Amino acid sequence: MIKIQTATTPATFTESVAGEEKEVSPPEALKKICKEQGWSVQDLADHLGVSKRTVEGWMQGRRRVPLTAILLLACLLRRR
Repeated sequence: MIKIQTATTPATFTESVAGEEKEVSPPEALKKICKEQGWSVQDLADHLGVSKRTVEGWMQGRRRVPLTAILLLACLLRRR
């Protein structure tokens, strides 16, 4: 399960692997979150209020994920 650490600057994504916390790149974290939640890229875009193309740019590492999107994603995941 991916965890989002928003208390750090910049925000980081971590994953528990063999009992240890491992940092995960934002593109990889977004892909894993979609898989864990059963979301398509379009679903994630809809939840965050951005275009599918924007999310694809984040997932391909062509664009940086803004802090506002990371915070919103953290809130969405806490509700689930």
